[in-house]
Formats: sequence, C-alpha cells, structure tokens
Amino acid sequence: CARTGVGAAKVAIGAAASSWRAPVRIAFTHNLKTAPDEAQAEFDTPETVAALAVALTAAGHRVRPIDVGQPVADLVADLLAFGPDVVFNTAEGRHGPLREAFYPQLFEELGLAYTGSGPHACVTTLDKHLSKLVARAHGVLTPPWLFMRTGDEPWPLDLEAPVIVKPCFEGSSKGIDGGAVHDRLPAARAAARALLARYPDGVIVEAYVGGEDVVAPWLEGCTGDGTLAIAGYRTPDEPERRGIYDYDLKNTRSEQVEVVFPAALRPRTAAAIRQATVRLVAAL
Repeated sequence: CARTGVGAAKVAIGAAASSWRAPVRIAFTHNLKTAPDEAQAEFDTPETVAALAVALTAAGHRVRPIDVGQPVADLVADLLAFGPDVVFNTAEGRHGPLREAFYPQLFEELGLAYTGSGPHACVTTLDKHLSKLVARAHGVLTPPWLFMRTGDEPWPLDLEAPVIVKPCFEGSSKGIDGGAVHDRLPAARAAARALLARYPDGVIVEAYVGGEDVVAPWLEGCTGDGTLAIAGYRTPDEPERRGIYDYDLKNTRSEQVEVVFPAALRPRTAAAIRQATVRLVAAL
C-alpha cells in the first residue's frame, strides 16, 4: 500500500470488505511506523493505517486498529476484549527470521480468524534461500544463487557475474543500494562479507537479471485461479543503479517510481507469470 498509494489501498480494501456480511468486527493489526529508519521500513505509515481503517469502516464494519508494537500480554488482552470476528493482519514483527509468522500463529492459538498467509508461509517466504529452493523444486525458474552465512562458502559453478548481493531475511529492499550489483565475483564476495556484518542471519548472492520489476498479485477466491492484473514499477533513469528498485527508491524517493498498472507485457509473458504465480502460491 505504501508503494501504490493509500488511494489505491482504499479502493482495493473497500471492494473486498464490502463482500463481507456487515457489520463485521475487525481487529486491524499492524506495526505502526513512527520513524524513517531501516528498522521500521516494513511497517505501515500512519497514512496507510488511516486509509485502510477508513475503507473498512466505509464498507459498514466496526474496525479497531491495534498496533502490535505493545507487550504481547497487552496485545492478547486487547484482542480478547474486542472479540473480533476477523483479524485484518498486516503486522510484520520486529526481530529475527521468524518474525512475520509470530502473529498468525498467535491468532491461531487464540482461535481467531485472520486474513493473509499462515505462519508456515510467512516463515518460508521471508527466507529468500528457502523460497528459491521451493520454487526450483516446483519447476519455477529462479536465477542461480549462493546462500552465505560465513562469507567463505564455495562458489557454485553456475553462478556468474554480474550478481546482486542482498540480505536473505529482509523485505522493503533493506540492505540493497545502488552498489548492490557487482560485475566481478571477488568484489561480490567482499560485499557479501560486509553485508553479513549488518545481517548475520545470512545473505544471498544471486545472478543479476536486468529488465522491469513486476508484481503479480494473488487473492484467494477473487478470480478463477486467484491471479490479478500484473503491475510494473518504472524507476528513474539512473544507469549507476542498474534499474534496481532499492531501499532509497522504496523508502525515501517513492514518488519518483511510477506504478504501471497493468504492466506493459506481451500476453505470452503475462500468462507465464500468472502460471508461475499459481504454482508458487500452492508451493509456498
């Protein structure tokens, strides 16, 4: 929502929520972004939280926004006191590679229905290495890569320059800047070691693939196979960035990124992306 604008979020959420039998008691769980630093890059801005709450309320529901940044005991007390029919969850969590799975698992333990992926999917998809292993095992193309924990791992024979270096367990392009792509493998290994100092859980060195970034949304029950129209991201013409949708563009210069909806793709390409999406959703 932060990337596409709160207006788009209000339309999308309002349309989905209007199909629920009103009035529904909705606990809107989220991490509220209070500072423009990397630690909170994945959190929801106050504008996004307000827009989503307004859209859900406009559909006739009773909505209570709940910031999960409070102590867990207080969060549980808030949830049980409100007694929601459903939890609308965008919470990210703060610590460790299992952070996104904590809240869905908590909702399950409390017997609360919730939106979004379950804990198993959250654990798998926050781990780029594991996600790529699953994708490859299910016949979905993914660039060659190396997962590094020490910086001294042997280099795979199928991994050639140029490569991109990035954290394994982060979102919102955290740890990725204009210098993330390397044309020489020794430089890439040095960059990976430096990144490991910031992200000790692991980093990924992956074959760089040029082209336009696209996103293939999927919503269960919305269409025959769940796929929605594919969107593309058009970044500023800055050759030194190699077309990377990096942390700076996502978090400090997002107004300079154009969201192209639907993406300008050949029908055959769009169909292949949709097929890969369906296969990945089932696998992950």
